[in-house]
Amino acid sequence: MRNRPGGFTLLEVMIALVLLAIIVLGMIETFMSSQDACSMGGANVAVQATSTRCMAEISRRIREARVFGIGPDGSWIRLQVPVDHDGDGDVLDDNRQVEWGARGKLNWYLEYAFHTVPNSEEWVFDEGKEGHKGIDLNQDGDISDAIEFGCIVERIKDDNGIDVSSRALTPPCVILDIDSDGVRDPLFERLYGNGTDDPDGTGPQPADNDGPNIRISFRSFKRANKGRRILLHPTSMVGTRNY
Repeated sequence: MRNRPGGFTLLEVMIALVLLAIIVLGMIETFMSSQDACSMGGANVAVQATSTRCMAEISRRIREARVFGIGPDGSWIRLQVPVDHDGDGDVLDDNRQVEWGARGKLNWYLEYAFHTVPNSEEWVFDEGKEGHKGIDLNQDGDISDAIEFGCIVERIKDDNGIDVSSRALTPPCVILDIDSDGVRDPLFERLYGNGTDDPDGTGPQPADNDGPNIRISFRSFKRANKGRRILLHPTSMVGTRNY
């Protein structure tokens, strides 16, 4: 009886290589899934923090200000805050009336607005082109939409309406026209005591019904790995002074 030669046969080597490849691929897939989950989680936290910070800052300003203008499409709001224009240590003039303005200047104002760069492809999310795979960002069942996005900016304007300064409160991650119908949803809306935008509408009356409220609402996103994007839908309603 002849003894079998030492070592592995070609078939055994091939089987071992296949098994090793399956194990390695499984480990890589597990690692990539973990990386994706980490990236998605990090992006989620980042965009939520950006949205919350922006909402809190504008809400605080509205609470302490008087509102004297909201854009017809709700894409901007104009505010004035109490200022010590005469330098006497308070925000009242000689007639004991509030001195309204911005940055210490009488009749200046703050403007918060949705800002985009016109005719710039960099400010448009094309669902069909994203990652060469297509992402249904607005979840309408197709990937044929081009969605405009922008940032929320704070502008300080003088009493002639000329910009004195401007700064972005968010990166370009805000979407107002999520359904891509060509009409932006309002970033700012007046809501009266009955919970509608109609002062004569029906609805429950809250305890504080002596002036309209301002609702701030927008959707924001942030890119994660593999071209994925995350949508959040923060909405806030804040009380304002009478005006």
